Amino acid sequence: MGARMAERLRSAVKDPGPPPYGGLPVVLVSGAAHAPGADVARRFAAGGWRVALTDPDPVKIAAVLDEEGDGFITGGFELALAGDPADAAGCRRVVDGTLDAMGRLDCLVHVVAAPAGALETLEPATVNSVVAAGICGPTFLTQAAVPYLEETFGSVVLVLQQAGDALGAAVYAANVALCRSWAAELAPRAVRVCSVAAGSGLVAAQEGGVYDVTELVWFLAQPQAAALTGVQLDAGTGLAAGARALLPTR
Repeated sequence: MGARMAERLRSAVKDPGPPPYGGLPVVLVSGAAHAPGADVARRFAAGGWRVALTDPDPVKIAAVLDEEGDGFITGGFELALAGDPADAAGCRRVVDGTLDAMGRLDCLVHVVAAPAGALETLEPATVNSVVAAGICGPTFLTQAAVPYLEETFGSVVLVLQQAGDALGAAVYAANVALCRSWAAELAPRAVRVCSVAAGSGLVAAQEGGVYDVTELVWFLAQPQAAALTGVQLDAGTGLAAGARALLPTR
């Protein structure tokens, strides 16, 4: 870690000071039309953050935006932007639209789910869609967001869901590599990059682990995690070990 990065992290941990743009922190959640993306967005809203949502599906993302927001404190869902993850210009418009409407960006969360199917059944459109959503989208959104995240000591969190097929597994592995590479590349700019593994397949969602996923993402975005970058937290470890009884319940 360079001296500049270390000094900025020490400053952030000791005294974050007033936010550069004033007001409440802002998170942009990509893949927010489905669980666990929508659950992550709700956790930030309940914690007092202002939340912007993006997803390729304009109808479902609008439905999430229209939620009443039970349990929200001072934050809430304020903006929903549909975007094609394969379109770099479109991803930039999503980020710029967030800044125009909300004035700042403190955290970018990517929820990466890439179920594809068996090799023999894969259509070219499916392959392109999976790669676009799982690799292109996170890359283009992060690229556009970094200058704004740098000003807020911000962070990027990748939420990874393991898939049972080869293409989905390849996207998962690619995002693990992106997390580590981006963490090293962006450390001198004091932008942190971490990931949360949601477990094997959708076991986290099916067995009550969405709570774990959302809390881990929430933690990684907080000042208390300012010294963490390039790490992956596994929300499915306890489930895999048969420790379901130890999980907290809502």
